[in-house]
Amino acid sequence: MSQPSHPPHVVQVASPDTQDNPVLPQGHDTTRTGSGAWNAPVSVAYTEDSSQRFGFGDKKAIPRYRRLATEALKTALGPMPVAAFLDAFLSNEPNVDDDMPPSKGAFEQLAQTIENMKSSDRKKPKESHLYAPLARALNNRDSCPGFIFRVTADHPDESHGKVGSTKPDVICYAKEHMTHNELTSADVRARTDMGFAETFIEVKKTDPFCDPPSNTSSDAWPFFLGTRNVSLDSGTHAEALEDLGQCIAYAVEILARQHRYFLFSVALAMTHARLIRWDRSGFIVSESFDVIEQPHYLCMFFWRLSKLPESARGYDSTVELASEAEENIFKMSIQAHLIKQLNLDAASDAMREYLNIHYKPGHVTAILMPSAARDNGNPTSTTQRKLLISRPICMPLSPSGRCTRTYWAVNLETADSSAAPRDVWLLKDTWRIVSPSGAQDSTVSNGGSVDEREGSIMQGLSSKGVPNVPPVVAHWDVAATSSDIQSTITQRYLEGKWVSRGGDSAYCLRTTRVVHRVHYRLVLKSAGFDLLQISSTEELLYATYDVFRALSTAYREARRLHRDVHPGNIILFRVEAADTTRSPPRTGYLIDWESSCGVNTKPSEGSAITDRYEPSLQWQFLSWKLASRSKSTYAVMDDVESLIYVVIYCGILRLRCELAKDRKALVDAIQGLFDARTTVTNTTKGGVGKLSDILYLHHSNGIQWTSTALQEWVSGAYALRRSAFNLSNPSQPPHPWDNHWHLDSMARFWTSFFAENAELPRDDRALNVLSREVYFSYVAPRLALGTVFEPTTASKRTRTGSLAVSDKRSAKRRRAEATEDAAGPSSTGATYELAAASMADELGHIAKKQKGDGQGSAKPRARMPRGGERSKRGR
Repeated sequence: MSQPSHPPHVVQVASPDTQDNPVLPQGHDTTRTGSGAWNAPVSVAYTEDSSQRFGFGDKKAIPRYRRLATEALKTALGPMPVAAFLDAFLSNEPNVDDDMPPSKGAFEQLAQTIENMKSSDRKKPKESHLYAPLARALNNRDSCPGFIFRVTADHPDESHGKVGSTKPDVICYAKEHMTHNELTSADVRARTDMGFAETFIEVKKTDPFCDPPSNTSSDAWPFFLGTRNVSLDSGTHAEALEDLGQCIAYAVEILARQHRYFLFSVALAMTHARLIRWDRSGFIVSESFDVIEQPHYLCMFFWRLSKLPESARGYDSTVELASEAEENIFKMSIQAHLIKQLNLDAASDAMREYLNIHYKPGHVTAILMPSAARDNGNPTSTTQRKLLISRPICMPLSPSGRCTRTYWAVNLETADSSAAPRDVWLLKDTWRIVSPSGAQDSTVSNGGSVDEREGSIMQGLSSKGVPNVPPVVAHWDVAATSSDIQSTITQRYLEGKWVSRGGDSAYCLRTTRVVHRVHYRLVLKSAGFDLLQISSTEELLYATYDVFRALSTAYREARRLHRDVHPGNIILFRVEAADTTRSPPRTGYLIDWESSCGVNTKPSEGSAITDRYEPSLQWQFLSWKLASRSKSTYAVMDDVESLIYVVIYCGILRLRCELAKDRKALVDAIQGLFDARTTVTNTTKGGVGKLSDILYLHHSNGIQWTSTALQEWVSGAYALRRSAFNLSNPSQPPHPWDNHWHLDSMARFWTSFFAENAELPRDDRALNVLSREVYFSYVAPRLALGTVFEPTTASKRTRTGSLAVSDKRSAKRRRAEATEDAAGPSSTGATYELAAASMADELGHIAKKQKGDGQGSAKPRARMPRGGERSKRGR
C-alpha cells in the first residue's frame, strides 16, 4: 500500500510532558506532577454512562439500579414542602383548583385494600395489590382530565430487549394516545410504552428517603434513609438503593425516549407519597404525605398537571411530527447518504439494515432550527428551517449531566419543494454547563470560558488549521419561548432551607454536581459511523492516526486538550471530493469537544489550570495515571494514551483474533484492562490492568490478532509509553534522552509503521461480540452490540392523534422483529462486501450451534440489553 494521502504532520518542537510515577507491583510510588501550566485538573468517576456504553460489567437490573441510585443521590434535593412544590412547579394561579373534584376519601379504596390483606391469610400486604385500586381511584374521579391511568407492571416495554425492559407500576397516558397500548376497553391494565408516558407512579413497601424531625437541622440530616443510614453493607441500604434506582431508571428511559427537558413522577411507599421533578441538573423530592389522610395533595398534583400546556409539562416545543412528505424526503435522503458513504445497492439487505439504524417508519420528527444559528448561535430568530430525525445513534443513560443524543439529521429548507435528496448532517442534542452567574462570557483560567459553546470551540479549531474536525453547520441554545431558553432549575434550590445535606458522603448531595445546564444543539457536516464500524486493521490504524493528527495540532496550534477520546467520539466519514485512490476511503474525524480545555499560552507562568466542573470522561479509556488517582492533571499525552486503548478495544471487538474463540477469556480481558476499579473512601481508582499491560503486555499479548501488524503496532506504542518509566530506579524519573513519550516520537513511530507495513489487512473484520449470544447479553455494552434505539417522540406523537401507528402484530412477533433489527449492520465502506458475508456466515454458524445444542434457532434466547433485566424482586 502507498503512503497515506494525508502525509504525517511532524512539527520538530519538543512538547512538554509530565513524568510518570507508576505504582509498580513492588509498591513504589514516585509521583511527580510536572508543570501545571501544561495540564488541566480533572476528577475521575465511574459513571453509568461509561458502564452502559463501553463497560463489560453486569447489565442486569439490580446492579444497575444500585449504580444509578449511588450516582443520582449526589444530585437529589429534598425534602421540599409539598405546598411549595405544587406552587413552584405547577400552576399557582388563584382559580386553578376551583373546578377540581372533591378530594375527600379519594383513596379510601387503598386503605380498604390494605386492611383486607392484613385480615386475610396473607403474611404481609403486597404493593402489587395497590396498583389497580390506585389507577381506578384516579380514573373514576377524573383527577387528571384528558389523561388516563393504567397498570403497566405486567406488560413491559422491551423496545431495547428483554435485558433492560421497563414496566412502571402505573403510567399516566394522554387519552388520545391510548390506541396502541390499550389491552381491552374495560381493563385498567395496558402495555408499557416509555416513549409515550406522561408521568408514572412507582409503588414500594418502604421509602428510601426520610424527612427530618421538626427540631432537626437539615444541614446535618441524612435525607437518604435518615436514621436508618447505617452500615453501607446492610440490607437496608441495598434495598433502598434498588428501590430508588428502579425509579431513576424509569425517569432515565422516559427522558431519553421523548423530546422533553423535565419530567414529573410520583413515588408511593404504600400509602405515603412523594412528588418528584427531574431535570438534567438533578431531581427535587417533596416531603412525604399520606394519601389517605391528605388526599388533596395528590389530587391537586394531577389536576394542575392536566391544566398545564405541553411546554410547562416539560415537552420541547421546537419539535413536531414530520408530515408524510417530509418523512419520504427523510428516508430518501438517508438512503442516498448511505449510497455515497458505503456504495450500497439501494435494494440490498445491507441497505435495509443500515437504514433501520436511523429510520423507523411512521416515527420521523422535525426540529425547528433558527436560520441565524448558522452564524452566531442566536436562538431568537423568527426565520426557521427544519432538521428531520428518527432513531438516535446515541442515547443518555443517566438522569442528569450532558445527556447527549446524536442523530443523522436531514436538512430541509422550508422554501425548497423539490423531491431531491437533501444533505444529511450530524445533530448533537445535549445539555451544556453555564456559569453560576449565568453570564455568557465569564472567563476562567483554562484559556476559554465556562459558557464557551462546543460549536465555537470547533470553529476556533478549524480557524487554526486543525485537521479532521468536522465543519460546523450551526449551533444554538434551544428556545423554550420567544424570549427564553430551555434550562434546568434544580440548581436554583440548592440554598433552600429545607435541603438536607447530611449523611454518609457516598449517599448525600454534592453541590458541585448540581449545576446550571442549558439545552444546546450542534450540527456538523460529517454524518458518519462510529469507530466500531471499522472494516479492517487498515481502517482502524489510519482512522486513529487521523485523530492523532487532530489531537497533536489542536494542542500545538490551538492550545487545547480534548480530554474525552473514545470510540463513540471518532467517526468514519467519506468526503465526496476525496481522492478515490485512497485506501481506506474513509477519514477518522474527532468530535465531541465539549469536555475539551484550553491550556496556558505561557508555560513560564507556572499557574495551575483550574476546571470548575468535572468532565464526563469515559472510564474505560482514561490513561492509567488518571484512573489510578482521583486528583490529577490532564496532559496532551493522556489523550494519546487514550487513543492506544481505543485501538485495542476496537481491535478486540471487531477484528479477527484468537482471544475471541474463548468468550469468557475475551470478557475477562476486557474487564481486566478497561473496567477494573476499586472504591476506597468513596473514591474510585483503577488503572492496574492498564499499567500491567504497558509494562508487561499482560493483556494485549493474549489477544493474538490474525493481523501481526496490529500486534506490532500495539507493542510499539506501548514501548513509547513505557519509556516514560524509569524501571531501573522507580524512585527517579527517566533521563530526558530515554523518555520518548511525547508527540514527536509518536508521530515518527506512526509514520515509520505505515512505511514498513505498506499492505495492512483490509478484510479481517469480525463480530466478536454478538447480541444473539446469551453469554454477552447480560454484560456487553450497547456500542459493542450495535443496539438500534427507538425513535425519540414529540408531544404530538402521530399524524392520526393516537399514541402510535396501530400495531396489530403479536407480542411474540414484535420481540422477534426487535431482535432482528438489533442485529444491526454487517459492514461499512465501499469494498466491504466480504465483511458482510463474514457476519452472515458467523450468524449462521451460531444459529446452527444453538440448534445443535438443543436451544433452537427460530427464537433467539437473548435480546439486546438496555441497561438491566428486571428480576422478580426488582420488577
